[in-house]
Amino acid sequence: MTTVSGILSFDLSDTNLEQSPGEPISLFSSGRVEIEGQESWAEVRIVRHANDQGSHLASQPGGWRGVVVVGEEWFGILQNAFLAPQSFLLNIAFSGETDAADAPLALKDIALTLMRSAATTEESAA
Repeated sequence: MTTVSGILSFDLSDTNLEQSPGEPISLFSSGRVEIEGQESWAEVRIVRHANDQGSHLASQPGGWRGVVVVGEEWFGILQNAFLAPQSFLLNIAFSGETDAADAPLALKDIALTLMRSAATTEESAA
């Protein structure tokens, strides 16, 4: 079993709030991922805790695609940040384990950091 560490980074202004029929609301975002110093793109669906689903990333040509499962409190915080007029950045640090090079990476020890992004506009005096 191989263990790696990494970080996912997303701008919540580039995130979609989605709900498929019969499924709970989720946040879908694309951004970047860095795993063991190698950077590439990632598409991740962020969902509330579910007993039948674990956090994972699967390698895709040129990047990663996966699911990050968070608790009810964190999902509420992320949903509110998504709906806020300010822009927020989300970093998800993790360690991951895999049995084989082509197997999905099971994410463990997930730590979320949410921060307001720097202002991109300047106010000018009249």
